[in-house]
Amino acid sequence: MLLDVCTIFLRFLAAIYKQLLLDELVEKYRDNLTNISWFMRCINEKIARLSNQEDDCRGRFWEGRFKSQALLDVKALISCMAYVDLNPIRAGIADCLEGSDFTSVQERLFALAKSYAADKDAITEQPISLAPCSATESEQQPAIIPMALTAYLELVDATGRAIRSDKPGYIPAHITPILSQLDINPLSFIHVVKNYKNLFNTAVGSMVQLRQFHQACGKKGGKWRQGERWLYGRAA
Repeated sequence: MLLDVCTIFLRFLAAIYKQLLLDELVEKYRDNLTNISWFMRCINEKIARLSNQEDDCRGRFWEGRFKSQALLDVKALISCMAYVDLNPIRAGIADCLEGSDFTSVQERLFALAKSYAADKDAITEQPISLAPCSATESEQQPAIIPMALTAYLELVDATGRAIRSDKPGYIPAHITPILSQLDINPLSFIHVVKNYKNLFNTAVGSMVQLRQFHQACGKKGGKWRQGERWLYGRAA
């Protein structure tokens, strides 16, 4: 009888131990699935192994790790979007937005062309995989980019032409009002898009926003001030 009780008790302890291990494992994976560093490490490792196998070599596939920044207002958002969308043009591997493969602006243009071909008078459909561009907010669709789609496409197109080495570095007059609505100097915008990577560090925003952000994160300001002066007109 006593042996049976001990056996049941040991089995009970073993079940509790297994459950504790399972709970710990579940908590670990929950943390990992919300951790962008863990996510990027897994992607890097898989791609690096495949690439090294194809090239018969060893080493890291990407020399540097990913970089994330806090975009604290609309100016920061639009500037960062334009910088990323113009990466192929700035790198010289594309000469137009339509030819800029794997960019969101190309996807927006293709969706716009498809929508226009189907019905010229219909409301433009935007890619469901991207945050929509709209000059008006709504409760049904709060997560939007606060700029009309056509305005954003015109802005990025004009900026792409301006940063090309064989084109004059200025924003056309008909694009200036788009930047004026955001209170951004056109020449400063070109400079920011061309040098975004070197102008900003962990966050992009006004001086007040940056101070608040760094105080909240327990960090001290420094490199970020240079970009702030350009984007917010103090270096224009």
